Amino acid sequence: MNLKIGITPALFHHDPSRVTYNGRPLLFLEQSMSTWLNEAGFLTYILSIPATSQVSYLEKAVKDLDGLIISGGADVAPEAYNESPIKPEWSGDSKRDRYELEAIRIAFEYDVPILGICRGHQLLNVAFGGTLYQDIPTQIGEQLVHRDAVRYDENQHDIQIEKSSALFQLYGTTHGRVNSVHHQSIKDVADGFRVEATSQEDQVVESIFWTRGEAFIRGVQWHPEFQLSTQVELLKTQPLIEEFRQAILTRK
Repeated sequence: MNLKIGITPALFHHDPSRVTYNGRPLLFLEQSMSTWLNEAGFLTYILSIPATSQVSYLEKAVKDLDGLIISGGADVAPEAYNESPIKPEWSGDSKRDRYELEAIRIAFEYDVPILGICRGHQLLNVAFGGTLYQDIPTQIGEQLVHRDAVRYDENQHDIQIEKSSALFQLYGTTHGRVNSVHHQSIKDVADGFRVEATSQEDQVVESIFWTRGEAFIRGVQWHPEFQLSTQVELLKTQPLIEEFRQAILTRK
């Protein structure tokens, strides 16, 4: 069965100083995301951002999908959870927030399974009324390095998985190791979500799962699509893909 998965892209906004495409606005997707999903047998589509005159586009596109991926990327704008940026560099991308929040709303309305990755994990929490820490070192502390600009996806740490969680059912263990490339994280967990995994040293939320009704919504703070087959120390990515696939198939 050719299951259609929509992926929300990251944005390069109009920037006259950028040489590529003469600074024109761009949508882009890190290649490993489509590779990961294609290798799992999914058909992948990048969701384009509707113009103001095309407000019905997103609803038509999302409700026709079998599953939705909210991908990683820029910070979530603090205004999305009723805060102001602590620093200008943490202002986020409000334009991307708006279209992704609308995509989440539509997917939820039409019972399209949703998987949020890194930024997407955080935005799922915001979409249902939760909040974020704008910067982990500033607001939580530096017990653990969650983002290393040099090591990037080679930066890793351990997580603790709740034994009674769906994530434990996938992996059969309360311990795992994941990559880590983020500086923001979930603060107040939205009603309806259960925290299923946290980082061991500082209790940063690493996975959430929707527990209200029949909708399938999972967020993970790490990037499974970045993982190499040789990185056997990390949690395998196949269980997440299979959970997502089964959530889709039960709705077909």
